[in-house]
Amino acid sequence: MSIRRVIAILAVLILPSLFYLWIIRGSNNYNTLEILGPKSLLENGDTLYHRIPEFTLVNQFGESISTQDVTGKIYVADFFFTTCQTICKDMSNQMFRLQEEFKNDSDIILLSHTVDPANDTIEALLAYAEQHKAIRNKWHFLTGDRAHIYSVCQTGYFMVAEEAQTGPDAFIHSNQFSLIDKEGRIRGIYDGTDIYEVKKLIEDIKVLKYEYTKKVQR
Repeated sequence: MSIRRVIAILAVLILPSLFYLWIIRGSNNYNTLEILGPKSLLENGDTLYHRIPEFTLVNQFGESISTQDVTGKIYVADFFFTTCQTICKDMSNQMFRLQEEFKNDSDIILLSHTVDPANDTIEALLAYAEQHKAIRNKWHFLTGDRAHIYSVCQTGYFMVAEEAQTGPDAFIHSNQFSLIDKEGRIRGIYDGTDIYEVKKLIEDIKVLKYEYTKKVQR
């Protein structure tokens, strides 16, 4: 094989990767994630984006977790219940994957909300958290008033949460992970049971972090 052909093949294989790195990390990077959800235009010309409504819940250690605790943080949210026999195990395994990826990054936290607060007591959540090796202050399993949780789920994250009439599980809930930025805005929605979707989520978290880094540098 001629040297010229070898160089051509290497260029085909390597240049796309170099271009991608330049796009992601280059000094002229303007790559950002879309802000999802309803939005409205204010009189001054600014755009008002949908934000997760204020909430106050309790985690597996009986600690109050509210909007104030996540403001200024990037977080991933999902909904589950501890006795779920279908998708919850896969979702929790993928949340653990996120935890391990970002366990040394204090900017990133995880919120798993129960849709069965009547049975998912603090003790039940703690046992579930220990089973899935959740790190304290990194991965919070949240409970609280049922109506409050369902309202935040449905009107904040635009996810499904309701009691099932029949079937092996007593509740119906979304399989989605929501990526929320430091201002409480939805920046991505992913299938929490799909390893490739969660891989994209991991990359999007890095993009979002870089977006904030660029803002600080300006």
